[in-house]
Amino acid sequence: MSTLKELSKKDLTGSSVCENIQLGCLQRIADACEKMVSNYQKMENDLADYKRKHADATETIRNLIKSISSLRGQNTKLKKKLNQNK
Repeated sequence: MSTLKELSKKDLTGSSVCENIQLGCLQRIADACEKMVSNYQKMENDLADYKRKHADATETIRNLIKSISSLRGQNTKLKKKLNQNK
């Protein structure tokens, strides 16, 4: 026998059949709602992952900027020392 979901897709008449069709429709609506929720949860998880990756990348960039600044300072210091030795 067909499930209530399948029966709700067919055009049937009768009081007991009508109740089964309504139950099948409700089950289809519930399934659709569950699917929407799972998609929303996946989207929230993806957002949290992107935020974490952004924070990591921002920290890495800050560290690299500090390193470059330090190396430039060392370069300037060595140039001055070289000019003094000439």
